[in-house]
Amino acid sequence: MLRKEPQITDNMVVALSQRVRENKRIRRNLPQLGRIHIDRQLPFLCLFRQRVGRPEPDMQKLATSEASYIICSARRSLHSDFQKLIMAILRTQIELFGTTLIMEIWSGPPLKSEEPVSTELLEPHFKIYAPAGSSQSLFAGALQRTLERITIGKKRSTVSMSRGKVWHPKRLPPIVPLEVSHSSNIITCGLEIRPIFKDPNNGQIFPAVLRQLQRGFSVALRRALFSFSVKRTSYQPAHFHSIGRRSVVKAVRDVDAKIAESASQFDFLLQATPTNTHEAWLEFRRSKYQKIPEFNYRPLPADPLKLKRNVYRAPVENVEDPALESLFRDKIEELDRQITMLQDINTPKFLHGSLQLYGQADEALLSTAFEILELRPKKSRQKTKYISAEVFALKAKAEIDYLRTLAPDLSTVVKLRPDVAGVMVSEGNLLISTHSEIDERRVEALIQHEVGTHVLTYHNGRQQIFKQLSGGFAGYEELQEGLAVLAEYLVGGLSLTRLRTLAGRVVAVDCMVDGASFVETFRVLCDNHRFTRKAAFNIVLRVARGGILTKDVIYLRGLMKTIKYIASGGKLENLYVGKIGLQHSVMMQELLWRKVVKPPPLLPKFLSTEEGKDRLSKLKDHNTIIELINGGA
Repeated sequence: MLRKEPQITDNMVVALSQRVRENKRIRRNLPQLGRIHIDRQLPFLCLFRQRVGRPEPDMQKLATSEASYIICSARRSLHSDFQKLIMAILRTQIELFGTTLIMEIWSGPPLKSEEPVSTELLEPHFKIYAPAGSSQSLFAGALQRTLERITIGKKRSTVSMSRGKVWHPKRLPPIVPLEVSHSSNIITCGLEIRPIFKDPNNGQIFPAVLRQLQRGFSVALRRALFSFSVKRTSYQPAHFHSIGRRSVVKAVRDVDAKIAESASQFDFLLQATPTNTHEAWLEFRRSKYQKIPEFNYRPLPADPLKLKRNVYRAPVENVEDPALESLFRDKIEELDRQITMLQDINTPKFLHGSLQLYGQADEALLSTAFEILELRPKKSRQKTKYISAEVFALKAKAEIDYLRTLAPDLSTVVKLRPDVAGVMVSEGNLLISTHSEIDERRVEALIQHEVGTHVLTYHNGRQQIFKQLSGGFAGYEELQEGLAVLAEYLVGGLSLTRLRTLAGRVVAVDCMVDGASFVETFRVLCDNHRFTRKAAFNIVLRVARGGILTKDVIYLRGLMKTIKYIASGGKLENLYVGKIGLQHSVMMQELLWRKVVKPPPLLPKFLSTEEGKDRLSKLKDHNTIIELINGGA
């Protein structure tokens, strides 16, 4: 059954104007594939007119990035209808804010090249059309400055200005006549954008270039609109990101749900962890540390091809918000690599995927690791006491019960299992190996590592609108482990012995990536760095699993980056919003300003204790881990 073509009627115009007046969201189809989206009461409207017979979905994406836009047909027969609707919206905005702005965008002349297009030619160029007048000049000047900050590749954008009576595309009548704008507090502006994302020879789109331009343009326009709003209207946003899109439309929810569904079909770390770690240690010890033990792995519970097919079914291209589209694309790429790695377990290919996901130890990280390994822990006269897995589970449950008094819907359970190594969190639950024996001095630190960080951020992520914030955005693990080790420090449990373990993992990864065998790496740790045999085995096992997993470089690297973030003035609380990477911190702050995500509902209790606050303040004085140790960690 064909859908009835929407019509712009007087009733529609009145109804939509009233929704703006009542601060209700508008998202509605218009004639000839047009659409209007107004997130909330805002003193501007972005306009794009689709020329007859010349579809430009790429240019539409630049307009639909904004919180208040209208896409309409350029058919002359529809001009008066669209004009009536737009003028009604603008007049309502004037009632609310005293002044409003309408900016029309259109495609400029294409690149000129008879040769294949190269990155050398991808220079962004914008031409601003601003009618003469102080108000128009104020916005046009701000827009010029912000557009000039856009860079595509290594090319900085150029911006030119045209001042006169024309502010709209050639051969199209103005939506708001100049005399009307002067007499009614409507600021008008036109922007011609060079379509560098399109091959001039065949019209082929360069998607990556379009996404870069869309993201840069969205931020630049937001900055200019912020300046306009603060100086010319009664609308006073707290930050330029506050002007951005706030509502999350169905397309975004659908993509997020599809990606989360695909991610939930396998647990990468559990699949890559041997099921016989205890037996492997006994086997290795019986061989007098000469024979590489055999490791057993769980069968993959799904067909990798089907998993990948499901991942790529998520229609990311339908997401209008460039910030969210970027996050979703990165996650899909990460899942793709993880699925490939699971196919490649116990083969040389596994390492290649691991290097793509986690990287390896660079010179600075290795240098820090060796520096830590040179330090020797003070010998204690007290005999080390260990607690059983069952006792540790009771203590962990007590911490979870405390968090549940603050968040009754916390769903975490503690499970004792023989087929996991050590202690880990999977899908928000705490898994403890039945073979675990935990140093009594490490109990609180380990609880805050696993429960106070991994469980807590999983719960916080579940309270957000995006499932990705509980499952984890791409590359989230480095920050997660950096925060978790930081938690150990903040409760006074980050000993030199623990730091040496993290440093040993970095050295083990470096050895095995360079071709050293399990036994050779084991000997390096025992002979060169004085690890006990059991400690060295556990370190090498973690790196050798799957076929060399370089993930263990992220603990020390994540800690170093987190300390640097705090020392530079970064807000630690924002990092607990869910499972994000440090590379997402700026974007998360943007989404917090836009109220797309909420501040973290739960924060670790050590952030409110005197000891925690005191130790946190020390981080601002000690920029490196070594300084932290020498400064009294």
